[in-house]
Amino acid sequence: MEKKVFFNTTVPENLIKKFKILAIQLGKRQNELLVEAIQDILNKYEKKDKK
Repeated sequence: MEKKVFFNTTVPENLIKKFKILAIQLGKRQNELLVEAIQDILNKYEKKDKK
């Protein structure tokens, strides 16, 4: 299992509300969605760097 580290930041309130609703609708934990989003962003920019 990968080691996990604490990550803290501030996010606009309206985004957090939408994010929480999405997590509930998908039946996923917010942390799961954050990890998925970070991985998607990394993949997106890695593809751009290879061009």
